[in-house]
Amino acid sequence: MAVQFKKIHTTDSAVNMLQSYLKTIFDQLQLNPFLNGERISQVKLVAGVNLVSHGLGRAYKTCLVGLPSAGTILNESASPDRTKYVSVASSGSCTVDLFVL
Repeated sequence: MAVQFKKIHTTDSAVNMLQSYLKTIFDQLQLNPFLNGERISQVKLVAGVNLVSHGLGRAYKTCLVGLPSAGTILNESASPDRTKYVSVASSGSCTVDLFVL
């Protein structure tokens, strides 16, 4: 979530310096890719390729998968549209949490 930092112009140099430091910190935080991710909980997967809508509004970069509820092997597969879906291939039925970046 991108938030625009706005400085308030004052004649107080200490306040201006504090605002500059805060802007530097917030600008660095905005670069953290985890802030722009989407957590999708309790996704039920079946054996084969599963398309999961991620809702990022842009093409995803990667997907982190939580431990499956069963001893299942998961792999990312080619998505037909990376702006809308994460494609996860599963060796069996399971439930997972996804974090899409």
